[in-house]
Amino acid sequence: MTPFPTPSLPPPPRAQAVVIQDDADTLAAIGRVLTEMRIDALPVVSCQAARHAAATVGPPDLVIADARLTDGSGVDCASEMKARYGCRTLVYSGSPRPDAADGIDAWLLKPADLTALRDAVAELVDGYAGRRRPISG
Repeated sequence: MTPFPTPSLPPPPRAQAVVIQDDADTLAAIGRVLTEMRIDALPVVSCQAARHAAATVGPPDLVIADARLTDGSGVDCASEMKARYGCRTLVYSGSPRPDAADGIDAWLLKPADLTALRDAVAELVDGYAGRRRPISG
């Protein structure tokens, strides 16, 4: 009896994350965690760069932002991207979560253990890759 050939299936889509951090060490640490998790990371240092990246590279599945950035609020930027693209959002900041943080799915207080960061990211992107909305005008 000849076995049936196993069809070659494409790999599942990889999640894409925009990481908005103006601290180089934090940006590098988050990038290493995402790379280990096989998540495509696009590191940027400002809200303006994040908006530009999403508009040119494509909508992210996840936005990880610091609460305060040199050009504005990372909370507002992440919330804006969630509203526009349907992505998940995580704030990783030294600032505690305010009472009003609309549009933010998770908040980790720095310095968080990298395992906690990994767990939070996994929970947010599990089964979520490729569900983001296409870019709209």
